[in-house]
Amino acid sequence: MEIHPGAPMVVNGDVHTNGNLYTGHDTLTLNGNTTYVDLWSIGFMPGDSQHPETPTSPHWAPGQPPTTSQTQQPYGVALDDYHVLIDYTTSPTPLDPYRFQTQAGVVITIDGSNNVKIYNAAGTDITNATSGVDKTMSTAIKSAVTTNQTITDNREGATTGNASIRLATLDIGVISTSINSGGFGSAFNGIVYITDTSAGSNGLTNKRGIRLKNGGKLPNGTNGASGLTVASANPVYVQGDYNTGSSGGTQPPSNTGDPTQPTVPGYTRQPAAIIADAVNILSNSWLDSKSGTVPAATSTTVNAGIISGIVPSGSGYYSGGVENFPRFLENWSGKTLTYYGSMLELYGSQQNIGHWGAPNVYNPPNRAWYFDVNFLSKPPPGVLASFDYIRSRWYMQ
Repeated sequence: MEIHPGAPMVVNGDVHTNGNLYTGHDTLTLNGNTTYVDLWSIGFMPGDSQHPETPTSPHWAPGQPPTTSQTQQPYGVALDDYHVLIDYTTSPTPLDPYRFQTQAGVVITIDGSNNVKIYNAAGTDITNATSGVDKTMSTAIKSAVTTNQTITDNREGATTGNASIRLATLDIGVISTSINSGGFGSAFNGIVYITDTSAGSNGLTNKRGIRLKNGGKLPNGTNGASGLTVASANPVYVQGDYNTGSSGGTQPPSNTGDPTQPTVPGYTRQPAAIIADAVNILSNSWLDSKSGTVPAATSTTVNAGIISGIVPSGSGYYSGGVENFPRFLENWSGKTLTYYGSMLELYGSQQNIGHWGAPNVYNPPNRAWYFDVNFLSKPPPGVLASFDYIRSRWYMQ
């Protein structure tokens, strides 16, 4: 794990890595319990040639420097590639109880010709359902999904030569309204899996993505689960405020200078997660027509857990570090990304494979990042467990 922010960055929550921890800048303040399994270095990862400066020590809360801890493995299973948790497949796997496709209350697929298919929790194709919950669910999803939109992602173009991303957009506001009115049935578990199955296998061709928009208000538990988990094998682009209560131009105080107030007054923040090959944050002012030009961003707030991939440091490249775990495509100078949630890096990105550090991609935001303490009592929908492994001594008796 590497954390090397340029602008000041304060992390208000616990941090853990199953490997080495690299911190090389005094612009970083760690206010939670920071732990690592192998080594902690006030410096830069071998193979990272993009940090020639002399490393400096981060700051931490009084009496809380980074300390060693034990390995934590999701599901108690050590895998070479946890990307399988978000992959789409029609064949059973040993991890089916945990994979988000099989956990989902609804599965949405888009093919190379932009045909949309919808499946319920039992795996039944309900695209053209004519009655009951299957019909109301499919009707809502059809009205919420817009296909064949295109944006330019300069980070991808700098590495792969292919900056054009074909998007399918999911209108979260339409989904939430339908769930709250009972359109998904009272048994809906709060998990939506959506993916474009025509994405290229190596990240070089057929670049695809899923966009989440109008996500200001999430399901409130009136019918079925409260909150929402959205998972995809593709990269996800989150456009605008998410889970903040924002509506019709009304924004939370966090967007105007008070990061301790990340929701519109009267809105209850719901348990939420976004799980994808990569997660990109597009601000409230984003316009597709200006993509590729590094347009000016406006302050934006996202309240959701994130599980995502990275492009690891090596061969002269820097991963971007924790500070760039959510990716950016705008000029955020002087603007703030307020974030409440929890971030988990489980795998390498397989579709958004552009290296960090290319020119003409973004300028970083001010980062006001907090752990969402609500997760301790009410985590996002879906099964995600971790286990501690304690090293011990083997002997014969």
